[in-house]
Amino acid sequence: MGDITKQGAWEWQEEGTSWKGVGIYHITLTIPSRAPLLGTLEIPEKDPKRAVVQRSELGFALLDYLHRLPSIVPEIKVLQYSLMPDHLHCVWYVMRPMEKSIRYVAQGFWRGAKKAGRAYSWLHSGDPCRYSGIQSTAAAPADSPRLHYTPRLHDSPRLHDSPRLHDSPRLQGGAKDKTEETAGPATAATTATTATATTAAPADSPRLHDTPRLQGGAKDKTEETAGPATAGLLAWIESLSQAGAGATATGATPAGATLVRPSLSSIAAAWSREENPLRALLGRDAYYSLDAIFTEVPFIRPLSRRGQLQTMIQYVRLNPQRLATKRLLPGFFRVQEGIRIAGRSYSGVGNAALLQAERYAPVHVRRIMLEAADHGDPQPLRSYMNGCVLAARRGTVMVSPFISPREKDIQDVLLREERPFILLADNGFKDYYKPPTLLFDAVAEGRVLILSPWDYDAGKRHISRADCNALNAMAEEIASMN
Repeated sequence: MGDITKQGAWEWQEEGTSWKGVGIYHITLTIPSRAPLLGTLEIPEKDPKRAVVQRSELGFALLDYLHRLPSIVPEIKVLQYSLMPDHLHCVWYVMRPMEKSIRYVAQGFWRGAKKAGRAYSWLHSGDPCRYSGIQSTAAAPADSPRLHYTPRLHDSPRLHDSPRLHDSPRLQGGAKDKTEETAGPATAATTATTATATTAAPADSPRLHDTPRLQGGAKDKTEETAGPATAGLLAWIESLSQAGAGATATGATPAGATLVRPSLSSIAAAWSREENPLRALLGRDAYYSLDAIFTEVPFIRPLSRRGQLQTMIQYVRLNPQRLATKRLLPGFFRVQEGIRIAGRSYSGVGNAALLQAERYAPVHVRRIMLEAADHGDPQPLRSYMNGCVLAARRGTVMVSPFISPREKDIQDVLLREERPFILLADNGFKDYYKPPTLLFDAVAEGRVLILSPWDYDAGKRHISRADCNALNAMAEEIASMN
């Protein structure tokens, strides 16, 4: 179970905000182990701009839940998503006030993902018969009877007497989804959302069309009820036991088994009001002993200022490209610890060779320059900013936290002209740190070194005046290495 208290530290809106109103949210669901279970990154011709993530069955199931979200919570529109090998990024637009909060919806989506995770863990256990209480005839002594699993399910129809496993029951309001009968990733990609995918789907991959129930984690009141999917799941396991083989990683039917393995989404049935086939089959204790894979609550970050939406969309859209760049150029993106400068220790990301430059200069726009400009004398400010850019053009490495708007203007020119600089950050580097989109390419190309004297603080929101003064003083220290 994720630490909801810790997650709450990230949810920084003004006090009194209900999280039910109109808003835009960046949602990230991560596999904490960082196991690449959702897909495989491919980099054609080692070109990061062409990078794609080929989805696994679990990845397809997770995206299918996302595609169904607007049909279950019509107040939400998915603006963008990106499936990565070990996490999912998406941007949700709450178009009108909701009865429940975005946190409630996100946790419902998370619970649906965990159902898929447990189904995946069960299928890849190597012996689903062991979990289900059915003993494989291949493993059993010759004189021992095979144990049939029949708790509460013995009156259920067998697979050949029931609807196909991938025929979904009607969604909450009873209206049948028009795409429910179709197969193929193209259908899944167009279902109930206008999101643009940045991952690629194999052409022959089945469409996994089941959807999570977004009920805030309320227990399924009919979890003990058997239905067609549960009976079909049981029939498939019995078929395996007769063949003396366990489930295969590819989902193929072992030789001797008489039935095709159900899809991951059919087994998880995360959206179903009538049954959870796997839980009904295994029983509560065995079911919850399976690895849910998605064991941490989703990260929720609200859009908080004007102009942030485009940055948020761009960040999500370019995730495969950034990961490909990191893999092709791992050195610049690895956090380097214990960098000693002027008796102070820093951690850093980027090109540490910039610390061997011949000349450095700090960038610090003083308040007196800004006040003079406000009173009709912009010349000191203009001269200082122009001087910084001219120094960079002559080969000087500029050093600054680039905090104020005018300092950021100078940083923008340095980036645009591809001049090297050192950025002092007000927070440390978390695990799997990636530079912000604005700096990513410059770091990859070795033009930027990001330094921080502090450890990473997940609860930090805003830079303090004391931090500003400290970082500017450090910039002066580094510049004094001339």
